[in-house]
Amino acid sequence: FAIDVSNYNDVSELFLISDCLITDYSSVMFDYGILKRPQFFFAYDIDKYDKGLRGFYMNYMKDLPGPIYTEPYGLAKELKNLDKV
Repeated sequence: FAIDVSNYNDVSELFLISDCLITDYSSVMFDYGILKRPQFFFAYDIDKYDKGLRGFYMNYMKDLPGPIYTEPYGLAKELKNLDKV
């Protein structure tokens, strides 16, 4: 029910054909937001990322336009109910 397109070279084309966005800490959420489609944030390494790796440019836990998941099973379960998000 999901296709890995991480090696596709034109993300704007992917935005147009997608049902939702799954991202981590990328700023693509701002570009994708114009489509008003669901966004999911897969932050499996949030403790490492937040504590010195890079930090955040916004309040990651509070200001995102979608739910945050730290484990893949919860994310996959939610994606199967995409029409309810």
